[in-house]
Order: sequence, then C-alpha cells, then structure tokens
Amino acid sequence: MNEFFQRFKSDDLALLIVVVTGMAIFLITAIGAFIVAVIKSNNKTRLKQDMIARGMSAEEIKTVLEAGAKPPAIKIDWKK
Repeated sequence: MNEFFQRFKSDDLALLIVVVTGMAIFLITAIGAFIVAVIKSNNKTRLKQDMIARGMSAEEIKTVLEAGAKPPAIKIDWKK
C-alpha cells in the first residue's frame, strides 16, 4: 500500500484527500437526509394509525395533518 502512495506527488495526494473527503461528506449528508425522510414518514403513518384506532373520521385526520404541516407565521414589526 505504501508503494501506491509513493507514486503520487504531495500536491496530488492533497487533491485526492480533498476529493475523497468531499465525496464522504456528500454521502453522509445524502444518507442522513434519507434516514430523516424515512423517520418522518414512519411517524406520520403511526399518527394516522393512532387516529384511526381512536375512531377519528377522515376529515378530522385531514384537519390534524394539515394543521401540523403548516410552518408558524412569524410577523416582525420593523417599525418599532
């Protein structure tokens, strides 16, 4: 393995390290985003199942899900 790295100049090794690090960061970010999406989907499914088990109607379930999906409105009064 040492012979492999001896073929490269120090500038080439620095570039290789930068490229590999960038790829690793990208992969970790992509995998993390996928895991978060799966967890959110799983939580939403569990919530729906729980509401169905409680006997809520489809309209009530829709109202609850839409209420949770909207981001809170933040009003800033810049004139103070």
